[in-house]
Amino acid sequence: MADVTQHTATDSLFAEDASSYAEGMLRNLLDSSPDFICFKDAQGRWLRANNSGLAVFQLSNQIYQLKTDAELAELTHPVFRKTFLSCHASDEVAWAAKTPTQSEEIIPLTTGGHRIFDVVKTPLFNDDGSRQSLVVVGRDVTDQKDSEIQLNNRSAILDALISSDWLLNSSQSWKKVLPDVLSILGLASSFDCVSLLQTVFNADGKRCASNVHLWTAPDCIANEYARDVLEYEVLGVPRWENFLSLGQPIFGNLENFSPDELPALAVLGAKTLVLIPVSVNDAWWGVLMVKNCEEISEISPQELGALMAAGRSLGAAIQRELAGARLNQAMIAFESAAEGIVI
Repeated sequence: MADVTQHTATDSLFAEDASSYAEGMLRNLLDSSPDFICFKDAQGRWLRANNSGLAVFQLSNQIYQLKTDAELAELTHPVFRKTFLSCHASDEVAWAAKTPTQSEEIIPLTTGGHRIFDVVKTPLFNDDGSRQSLVVVGRDVTDQKDSEIQLNNRSAILDALISSDWLLNSSQSWKKVLPDVLSILGLASSFDCVSLLQTVFNADGKRCASNVHLWTAPDCIANEYARDVLEYEVLGVPRWENFLSLGQPIFGNLENFSPDELPALAVLGAKTLVLIPVSVNDAWWGVLMVKNCEEISEISPQELGALMAAGRSLGAAIQRELAGARLNQAMIAFESAAEGIVI
């Protein structure tokens, strides 16, 4: 009898050790995954989540267990409240579908910005059809989405460059197609204001840039100062004038420009600004000015490269028209001279 009791106790201890070992293996397996993994019960209470999942919402083991999304919304950082409440709604969608559902969920960060997760929710049911548990797996696809956006932007700006170049190389005057060219560039690059300015000299003999044409997005109110003239000395931006005269662009946003140049951006109503030099016959003819008035945005190398190419296309179109005008004048003079008429 003692042997039977001892054997039973040994089996029990072995079973506990095996269960503890399996529990540890499961925990290690879950925590080794970079994906967000969470198990919820039939009432939507969190049973277990891996370290990656806890890190997303800055949760600790003591806080989350047996809490619903609504309860966690009150216990965590306020920035997560909307996400938790929407998670509960999407849980119900998965339960109603009775099959795995997939969706994208945007989770804000306490430091600003957000992360995008591809989330799959798999409902599990008991034999009688009642709810058992819900398995939630979320994969961070933020970098992938950013790459897709960059590729789309690159494709859009390249298409815009081709379209604008085609217009500028058509038989029409560059002045006639200019409104369409600026519109194409603005819409493709997601800027809300694009203008072409020509280099002139004011009454004091100071070099400045006078507006030729301005395009603005429908919901953008362009700054009145930018409609007329860009005076480098008045704005206090000698660096801009120097760089542009050397064929170099000026670009950046409120976070990139030096403190002494920020007042100039305020006058121009620009939170993001790109100035592209336009040259004709190797001389600085003017400036292609592109800006965002409403928001700070980053300028990708593709956008900058495309805008530089657009500036070269504009310069070439202006140069061709000037050369054509001079040739036409020369032809008239030649024909007049041939007829013995003094001009």
